[in-house]
Order: sequence, then structure tokens, then C-alpha cells
Amino acid sequence: MRGQWSLTQETLLKWFLATVLLSAGIITGMRFAENSNSAVEPSFILEEAPRIDISGEWIGTTTEDYGMEARYDYRVVFEQDGNSLTGILYLTMSNYEPAIYSETRLSGRVQGETILYWAEEILVLENAQPDQMCLAQTTVTFETVENQDILVGTWEGQPNQQFGCDSISGHTMLTRQPE
Repeated sequence: MRGQWSLTQETLLKWFLATVLLSAGIITGMRFAENSNSAVEPSFILEEAPRIDISGEWIGTTTEDYGMEARYDYRVVFEQDGNSLTGILYLTMSNYEPAIYSETRLSGRVQGETILYWAEEILVLENAQPDQMCLAQTTVTFETVENQDILVGTWEGQPNQQFGCDSISGHTMLTRQPE
């Protein structure tokens, strides 16, 4: 009997040690997971690091794909912080008499080689009334052609504005300007 008791005591001690080690491992794992989750925000984990930096001045044209199929002088100055964009969009519509000029604050984001930005607020408007203008959202792709950075894509009127803004669209092409 004595041999059986020793074996049982030894078995109990092994089970006790295994339980303590397993519990310690679980608690350590939980603390590690808790600390690693609190140090990094979920959006940071899901958001890919920017591959490109489009900060600076870009000049080009934007066109309408409706009505007159007009073409406008278009300049954008972007500021990029990670994947977030802010900036000012300058638009001259010279096919109107007198020419319409606007400056618009924009926001946006960079996702890989795709850039999405949208007009937030018209800051300056000359020779037109605010109800004659539509805020747009633009999606462009970053490309390098013959050592020149370009942004090429489309725009469309943002929904929930005055009548007709959600049915307009066009194309945009911009070239990065040297600093």
C-alpha cells in the first residue's frame, strides 16, 4: 500500500505542477494579449502603411462628362499624414464669361496606389453663387510615366446637395510639380 500512496502523491504533485504551469501560461497569455491590444488601435492594424507620398502641388485639368463637356484648369495642394490627406483645390472654369474661380478645402485618404479625396467646403468663390456649385469626390490612381508622377481618375458630384449634383461626373489628370 505504501508504494501505491507514494505513486499517488507523486501523481498528485505532477498534476498540481501541470495545473499551476498551465494557469500561469494562460494568465501570461491573457496579459500579453491585453497589453498588445491596448498599445495598438485596431484601425492601425487594419490600415496599410502608405506606399506613396503625394504631398505637394499637382496641376492639371478636370473635365465634365455631361452637358458642354467642359475642361477646367485644376490645381491641388495636398498635405499627407500617414494615409490621411488634407489640402486645397483651386479650380478655374475659363469657359464661362466671366471665368468662375473657386478654392475648396478637401480631405481624403491614400489606399495603396489609389487616392480618394472629397471637397469639404468652398472657401473662395468668384463669379458664381454657392448654389451653382457642386462639391465633388475624386478617385485617382498614382502612376509614374517617364519619371513624372501623375494622378489619373474620375470625379462625381457628392450626393445630398442641390438638385443635379449626384448625376454629374468627369475625369481628372494631375501632374506633380517640382518643389
